[in-house]
Amino acid sequence: MFPASRDDARSLLATLGAPPHLLRHVELVGEAADLLIVLFREQGIPIDEDFVRVGVVLHDAGKIEHPRELTGPGNEHEAAGERMLLAASVTPALARVCLSHARWLQMASTLEELIIALADKLWKGVRAPDLEERALLDAAARGGRDRWGLFIPFDSCFERIAERGHVRLERSRHTR
Repeated sequence: MFPASRDDARSLLATLGAPPHLLRHVELVGEAADLLIVLFREQGIPIDEDFVRVGVVLHDAGKIEHPRELTGPGNEHEAAGERMLLAASVTPALARVCLSHARWLQMASTLEELIIALADKLWKGVRAPDLEERALLDAAARGGRDRWGLFIPFDSCFERIAERGHVRLERSRHTR
């Protein structure tokens, strides 16, 4: 898998010209992803934790080419990011997160891709019920668990992450 670690992915983004605001964004989304990773570990649901950590860093790479989408709406960064990452020798599965983090409803997505999409919503305090439900169902299937047995721990974790969204949003305004 290239890049193999969160640090490798951050270095790649910096090399590609990521502005400080994008680097801060992926750091904050990464904080939400780390909490989700702990949830999956505690519930005994196996996931590729490294894929999630690296994918979170890379998911918005296309905003390097479309910087107006750093602070405004738009989806041009999605395909641009995938192309950019493939040109930088990133594995196709990781480059695909540029699409799947936003298009999870329209495309078949892995559980890891759904976790990245969730982290990208929850970090700023946004609950996405359809995305949460899909991740819950996929987690139950992967772990051989009953959906209802996972509902309370998952919902509680999602709420804990979302309720701190205002703090992370404030931090996003201050880049290092």
